[in-house]
Amino acid sequence: SLNEINDAIKKNPYHGESFLVQGEILFEQGAYNQAIEALEKSLELDPNLARSHYLLGRCYQKKNQPEKAYEIFWNGLDLHPEHALSRLEASLIDIQTFNQLNKAEGNLKIVTQFPSLLSPQALARGHYHLGWIYQEKKQIDFALKEYQKASQLDPTPAHLEAFQKLGGEQAQSKA
Repeated sequence: SLNEINDAIKKNPYHGESFLVQGEILFEQGAYNQAIEALEKSLELDPNLARSHYLLGRCYQKKNQPEKAYEIFWNGLDLHPEHALSRLEASLIDIQTFNQLNKAEGNLKIVTQFPSLLSPQALARGHYHLGWIYQEKKQIDFALKEYQKASQLDPTPAHLEAFQKLGGEQAQSKA
């Protein structure tokens, strides 16, 4: 709980991971400004905390500051290029904010090549957005495969609809 972590911080105010946990709790509560303070303190004490970079970026996304979030995700990725969640979120900002589809495509390919690093839902988001990029590029066969993977991992209406809109069920039955 937040009270327990606050007590731990009072006992040892130089432990970056305690501020990370505090920031994570505050993020989950929707207290983004307070979470930002805690996460920035965690990084001041231990700049190598990959999860702090990720959560700090997510806070700025929630505050509708994608450019700041993007910068933070990439600061974290410079230290931890294997952090799949940061790479996924940075890729989505590449698509939604900067329209950098080629950069996003490259990063989403990296993310989806290592499925064990993500939850099924996060991995499905990666496949879905990769499918969307392929659809934009008129590479329909690739788009179908990515939408199908997204639908299998997390059968949300958006994932299923994207697959079906491109004729996914007919393509499956022909295969």
